[in-house]
Amino acid sequence: MRTACVPLSADAERRLDTDSCLPGDLYEVMLSDATVDLLFDSGFLTTLNTRFGLLPSRAVTVRTRIAARSSTWP
Repeated sequence: MRTACVPLSADAERRLDTDSCLPGDLYEVMLSDATVDLLFDSGFLTTLNTRFGLLPSRAVTVRTRIAARSSTWP
């Protein structure tokens, strides 16, 4: 299992980048390893990044953050 963390504001994103998030900064959802692979392999996250005008490199950052979080992460 992995935890996907989505910052809820620009300030929350900056805190996430420095691992100093405050309670309520993130929307977190648990995903199985198979679901994470499916989201990336299907191009779903790339489509979201394109639709919302996010930098393509953010998908790599998101994948790294998801991969780095285990189900035991607080």
